[in-house]
Amino acid sequence: MSIRTMVVLFFATFNSLWLAHVFVVLYLQGYYPISEPVRWIAFGELVLCLAVAGLGIERLLNIRERH
Repeated sequence: MSIRTMVVLFFATFNSLWLAHVFVVLYLQGYYPISEPVRWIAFGELVLCLAVAGLGIERLLNIRERH
C-alpha cells in the first residue's frame, strides 16, 4: 500500500467521523454553528456518515491484515 493511499483513507475516515459528530449534536440538540430543524434528517445523515467511516475503517483493517 502506498503512503498516499493510507493518508487518504485516514483523512476520509476522520472526516466521516467528524461529520458524524456534527450530526449527533444536530440530532440531540438541534443547534451547532449550523442548524437542522428536522431531526430525522440529521439522524439519516449520521447513519450515512457512520457507514462511510465504516468502509474506510474496514479497508484500513484489510490492508493491515495483508501485511
